[in-house]
This record gives sequence, structure tokens and C-alpha cells, in this order.
Amino acid sequence: MKPRYLFIGFLCIMLFFSCITNTRKEIASYDLFVDKSIAEYPDTSFFSEIRCMQYYNNCIYTMDVSRRDIAVLDTGFNEIRVIGRGGNGPGELTAPISFYICADSVYVVDGGTGRISTFLNESYIGSTPIDRALDKRFFYREGEFFVPQKSPRGLFLTKFKDRSDSCSYYGDLEKVGNEMRTVTMNGRDLLFAKDCFISVPDALPFIEKYDIKTKKLIQKYDLSGIEVFKNNIDFILKKDIRSDKSYYVLTRDSYGIDGHVFLLCSNYGDDYKARTIVRVSLYPEMKVIATYTLPADYYNSICVSKTHIYAFNALEAKIESFRYEF
Repeated sequence: MKPRYLFIGFLCIMLFFSCITNTRKEIASYDLFVDKSIAEYPDTSFFSEIRCMQYYNNCIYTMDVSRRDIAVLDTGFNEIRVIGRGGNGPGELTAPISFYICADSVYVVDGGTGRISTFLNESYIGSTPIDRALDKRFFYREGEFFVPQKSPRGLFLTKFKDRSDSCSYYGDLEKVGNEMRTVTMNGRDLLFAKDCFISVPDALPFIEKYDIKTKKLIQKYDLSGIEVFKNNIDFILKKDIRSDKSYYVLTRDSYGIDGHVFLLCSNYGDDYKARTIVRVSLYPEMKVIATYTLPADYYNSICVSKTHIYAFNALEAKIESFRYEF
């Protein structure tokens, strides 16, 4: 059976169940406006391609893949310092693709070396080998890395930072056609959320909650009835997906903060856009409580505090901040 029809069957099932599990009531909608923006470093070089952002201790950490470093900005965009630098030597970053901050340590996945480099107080501490690094969000808790995978062995792996033994795989892939198609469609962000963590697919219209101790699935929440997802699915169903390795991105980026997950969504139509953010409350049960529309057409990375949403405007190559109510 062709990939197109296998994928259509999967989406039709999701749409059917969305009639039962989703409702549009109690979903607030907001248009956001730029509060502040910044487009260049202190040395007057410009931002190029920011792929990952994190808010931590009143600062915004950003990773520009072209510069191969982590820039740290204050919330007023007044000061910038840099962690790491590009290169092939010890402590240098060859091809950074994602990062995470925990207890003042910055962990950077380097796709060029297949390792996670650790920085503390801007100094390189060491690195941990990792299997099949992806440009997806990962996290670190109590000595253990939780890293997304695209593998028949599982959705994600865990590995202890200070141990050289093999990693462990967990999570069942969502079956979408043949094995190649299934692996292709199961890219995920992993977001830490207190006593659990959240799996956010980039190509499938749902999110999942996992127990952080047992690594077992707790809840799966269908998003296909939410307007932006429904519109995108309607668009995709009209297209001919010819390759098992090709897919449409539904969620460009995701971010978790204090029991909420923010999803930066694609907007398919005559022109591709990515400007809608869907906010999901995690407790007591997962549900969508708000959507936000950003003013420019294309953003590719976000991070969130309790007062602002920060997003990289990819068309104008600048970081923008937006005030909102948590």
C-alpha cells in the first residue's frame, strides 16, 4: 500500500476520535505583539539560524547552528555572553544541534562528534557519548539523559552521564505504514515536567505523558480536533506523499514550563507559515487552554517564561519577545 494512503488512514482515525476527545470551548485565542527584539551580537554579527532556545534564571539561552555556540541574553536584550565555540578540539563544538540547562550546567548535543558536551560557568567539563543524536529537545535529571530517537528499538533512550555502559531504550513507536515510514514519522521532543515528561511528535497530531521513573506511557492526548492541527491535516490529506522518508511537520518546536506545554505549529496553505502557538495544560489532565498568533509569518524556535514568550523570527533573523498572561 502506498505511503499516502497509509498516512491518510492514520489521520482519519485521529480525526474520528478527536470528535470525542476534543472540544473548542474554553480555548482562549490571543494575537501577540512584539515587545522587544534583537538581531545582532555585540560584535555586530547577525543571528543566522537559531534552532534551540531555553529560558533559565532570568536569561534566554540560544543556539545558533552557524556560529556553533550558545549565546546568553538578559531579558532586556542588553547583555550577551557566549558559552562554547566552534571547532574540532577538546571542548569545542563541531555541529551542535540541541542543548538543555539543569542546575547551572549546560548540556549540548554535538551531532558532529556523537557526544553530549557539558559546560559549567562557561567552562568545558567533559562529554558523554550518545547514540544517534537528533536535533530534538532532550533533558537531564538526576544523572540521567533522556534523549529522543528515531529507531525501531524505541522512541527515546536513557543514559547515565557518568557511566560508559550501554544505554536503554523505551517507548513504542506510533505505527504509520511500513517500518521505514514509521521510523520517519516518530521524531519527538522530550520535555521534563516535574513528576513526568512529555513526548511531542513533530509529524503526528498528539502529545504523550510518561512516568519519569518507570518510563511508561501515562496518557496520550489527541490534538487533531484543534483548529490549527485540523487545518493542517486537511491540507496534508490532499497531497501525494511519495517517499517513506518525507513528511509534513506539524509542530516545529515545543517548550515546557510549570505544568504547561507550548507548541509552535506549522500553518499550511498557499504559503508555508509557522506562527501559531498552542498551549496545553498538563494537570490534572492534559487539555488545550489557549492559542497565540505571532505577527510575522515564520518562526522556528521558542522559549517561554511566566511573563513572556520568546521566538526566533526566521525571516528577519531576530529574536522577539511577546508579553502574555500565564
